[in-house]
Amino acid sequence: MSPQKAKILVVDDDRQTVEFLVTLLKDHDYIPKFIVRSEFLFPILQSDQFDLILLDIHMPGVSGLNLLQDLKRHPQFGKIPVIMLTGDISEQLVAQSFSIGASDFVNKPIHSAVLLARIQALLTAHWNRINLEQMVDQRTVELKKTIIELEEETLRRMRHENELNQTRLILEEKFRELELSHAQIHSQQSRMLEELQLARETQKVILPQEFPQIPNIHFAHKYETTDLIGGDFYDVFQMDDQKVGLVIGDVMGHGISASLLAFTFLFTFSYARQSGESTARAISLTNSYIKEKLKNHKFACMTYALLDPSGNTLTYTNAGTPANLWIRPQQGKIEFLKTHGTVVGTFSYPLAEYEEQTIQMVPGDKFIMFTDALTETLNHKNEMLHPYQIRNKLLPHIEKPVEQIIEQLYGIGREHSTTGRYEDDLTILGLEIL
Repeated sequence: MSPQKAKILVVDDDRQTVEFLVTLLKDHDYIPKFIVRSEFLFPILQSDQFDLILLDIHMPGVSGLNLLQDLKRHPQFGKIPVIMLTGDISEQLVAQSFSIGASDFVNKPIHSAVLLARIQALLTAHWNRINLEQMVDQRTVELKKTIIELEEETLRRMRHENELNQTRLILEEKFRELELSHAQIHSQQSRMLEELQLARETQKVILPQEFPQIPNIHFAHKYETTDLIGGDFYDVFQMDDQKVGLVIGDVMGHGISASLLAFTFLFTFSYARQSGESTARAISLTNSYIKEKLKNHKFACMTYALLDPSGNTLTYTNAGTPANLWIRPQQGKIEFLKTHGTVVGTFSYPLAEYEEQTIQMVPGDKFIMFTDALTETLNHKNEMLHPYQIRNKLLPHIEKPVEQIIEQLYGIGREHSTTGRYEDDLTILGLEIL
């Protein structure tokens, strides 16, 4: 089947959008169908076969994100490519859509040429995968048939006493090949484990285990990975003007590939931050460099903060990360601080526009930033950890040192999780004014 004869399902409650998409798809030789209510999605999928789905995020009743999650968990329909449609360009929606399993993301109003190009690319990749699976299935059938034929031949040979010796020799040769295969597999597994250990040791060297010694400033952190190596990164460094920078990041994925991507983002940021004292400019330059060099839609969420110890002022920029915590014991409160800014590495200006804010800290204050593994833990009701829950649980402990507060924060996420653990790499980094 060619991409022009594909059957595409449009799921959108806006009649004008549906009419526009149906006409556009028909004009380009696609076969469109549509539904305007989310509860009709699975019935129509069971009654017909579709090659791609255009799904609006903001559906009445069950949201598009929940539909996407249910769809990707379905054993029959989970592999259908899905392009999310929305007029909301929030970085959280983009990151959440991709993390659930969206194949692509198109903003409203819809640009016809962009949508058609992305449909073409996704359908081509989708059918290439289907063709490959069919080739694997066919080859598996052929191999099974060959195995059966070999077994039958062996049985026939064993019926003849004069051929027993030849059969024994054949079997011995097969066993030697099998032993050789096992040895090769074991060797490959050993090399992979050595590479993982080397990557882990490299990550330990790159990520700081000790922080700069600054009078009246204390730093603390918590770093945990789901695999031997992780896709989070962090750093604390002193600038030439004695200011101190703190950065955390969370790249998409896990394992070796995510670790290499994390190193790339960290090294790129280390170059970009030399541009000056603006946290927003450093993040913006990192975004530009990554988007130019990595053209595969790889992205990271980052927070960069710059502390001036001479006056205890702190400037910060968020790029897709959760809100930072400003713990203020003298006022007896916790504030959540977050600036506007999308994820790093995917979008160009004006979508990728970052801002910075400055706060005045006093002795006893703590500033803590963390990756989304904390807030995306799910309880038994499938609810994520809400900021007010964090505030309520931390308030009794705001007088404690920053290390203990970070441990409290780590425990809050684990307590909220139904599994009692984090399903993603987690980084928490903070400082305290002494």
